[in-house]
Amino acid sequence: MPANEPPESPKPRRLKRPLLVLGGGAFLASLLAFVGWGSSLLDLPAQGGGVGIVLLLGGLLGAIVASAALLGAIAGGNIISRTRASSEGREGGAPEAGSQSAPPRQADPADPAAPGAARHAEMMHLLREIAENSLLTDPQKHEKLKRRIDKARRDCADQVERLLRQGEFHVARKACGELAERFGPDADVDALIERIEQVRADAETKDVAAARRKITDLMSISAWDRAEHEADDLLRKHPDCEQAINLARLVATERGTFERQQRQRLYADIQRHIARKEWRQALTAGREILDRYVDSTEAEAVRLKWETLQANAEIQERQDLEAEIKALIKKHHFAEAADLARKVIDAYPDSPQADVLRGQLTRLEEKAGKSR
Repeated sequence: MPANEPPESPKPRRLKRPLLVLGGGAFLASLLAFVGWGSSLLDLPAQGGGVGIVLLLGGLLGAIVASAALLGAIAGGNIISRTRASSEGREGGAPEAGSQSAPPRQADPADPAAPGAARHAEMMHLLREIAENSLLTDPQKHEKLKRRIDKARRDCADQVERLLRQGEFHVARKACGELAERFGPDADVDALIERIEQVRADAETKDVAAARRKITDLMSISAWDRAEHEADDLLRKHPDCEQAINLARLVATERGTFERQQRQRLYADIQRHIARKEWRQALTAGREILDRYVDSTEAEAVRLKWETLQANAEIQERQDLEAEIKALIKKHHFAEAADLARKVIDAYPDSPQADVLRGQLTRLEEKAGKSR
């Protein structure tokens, strides 16, 4: 080490692991306290006081442990901050005169290690809740629990009314079921379920009639995707409705019949065009089957004939173009004939027609020049 360099100061010990251990202990202790308090609140009347008191004491003990662990975690964080500050002061020296120190870095609430983060705030809220409930008498605890249950039922009733206006009957029934499972059966919950069923039954008749009319119109114009969407939407609103189930089956059956008839008609067209040597029309019909009905038996049959259809359709196309060129020459439209001859040569350079037209193109261009 050079003589003019100061000796390296020892770095402060890292306290991250103890801090994490203390923080974890705070979280587990808070959870224990919360469970102990909840059990004492719910089981105290039913057990005649004995088990409830034991659980309540367990909750208070958990609260004390949680507070101690949390204070230890905070203290550990302060130790780290002081150690780092002192280390930085030794390493950086005193600030120069007139210079301004950088403002302290603000803690990010999203940082899980930052003091005052969301999880610490939640633990403190639970501790306060435990402390408040430990001071309540048994009647006060029952009254607090009753207020919470009443609020949950009012919220559920508001949610059900909103879902009924939206026609979401299945979701509304599910919300009532969850409320009954959480707090037990109740006359108010039974009344909500009865209202849901009444509104659902009234809406079901109207929804089925409207969907049937719309689906019938869509099937008449072969709008099968839209018809299936309407049937699925009706079935989502009324999953147990027999008419909705039958309507969805009807759409699927009618679509299958229609597509089978379409495939058979197109394949019959291919056969007819082949018999008449109308190769281009046969190729067009075959391409439609391959595009619309990829996995059908008709599509498989078209694939077996595809190379023959393409070759014959190309021959027919060249022959038709050749005939058109001859007709133009006969009418003395030499310029148009020369343009069409160039297109044939470019499109089918290895064809017999291209070989013939190459020999005629110069003469056609000369005649086209004279006719202008």
